[in-house]
Amino acid sequence: MTPAEAGSWSDAGCETAGKEIPRYVGADHSFDPAAACYAHRPDYPRVFYNALRARLGPLENGRVLDLGCGDARVALRVARWGPEVLAVDLSAQMVSAAAGRVRGPENPGVHLLRGDAARLPFPAGTIDAVLMGQAFHWMRREWVAREVARVLQPRGLWAVFWVQPVKPLPLPVKIADALIAEVVPDYDPDAAHDLTSKSRIPARFGFQVRTWTAEFACQYRLEDYVGMVVSKSYVAAALSAENAVEFRVRLARQLERNRLGPIVEERYLLTAYLAGRPCRPERA
Repeated sequence: MTPAEAGSWSDAGCETAGKEIPRYVGADHSFDPAAACYAHRPDYPRVFYNALRARLGPLENGRVLDLGCGDARVALRVARWGPEVLAVDLSAQMVSAAAGRVRGPENPGVHLLRGDAARLPFPAGTIDAVLMGQAFHWMRREWVAREVARVLQPRGLWAVFWVQPVKPLPLPVKIADALIAEVVPDYDPDAAHDLTSKSRIPARFGFQVRTWTAEFACQYRLEDYVGMVVSKSYVAAALSAENAVEFRVRLARQLERNRLGPIVEERYLLTAYLAGRPCRPERA
């Protein structure tokens, strides 16, 4: 499936149709260059998927929206639980990467769409859950929150979740940060690793938010760790094809010089904001 073959997109019914929306915060860091390396990123731990499934409840015949779906790994996992999953990403190349995973009769419940999370083409109250994994901090949060609040059914769940390295930062992260700072202008490692404030759900839309956290460890082969670093959008966007090869070689050599191969371990903190609207008591 190519981006052109992905599902059609029309924003005619959304509240933002025809309105000028502020420039996308990640517009200068398109995920198109990162798509080829995205498979090197670690998946979320099983304990998180178990907690998410418990919070979602029965979803047979339900509709789940995965915004900023990346390579559709979350969409594919959630589709196993019974709902129809609409997986959306703004990046054409990321949609293509997701298509490689989604294609096939074993994944009938996932439908790919290329489009803007701030202009959702779904009627009000028709989505049972909205998921955003490692994505909300790139979006125009106020505009996207308005659309999520519109399409989500009254008892629906909005889950925003992300991972970041556990502090104090381990040596592999510090080595990677030093090289990233050489190629990414004004790189701020503290801001890059702490997504808490940039992932908050705006309060004015009436959601009650519960925070869920878990720590987990991930072991990478050396080449996969290097690929994971290059998959960061601000790194991939800053590197030409030739420079990307040089960057990979330099990072691998620095890690080996510090005796960090062939296996690199990193600990992460996963944080999830699980949001829902207050339930109004039914009238007798």
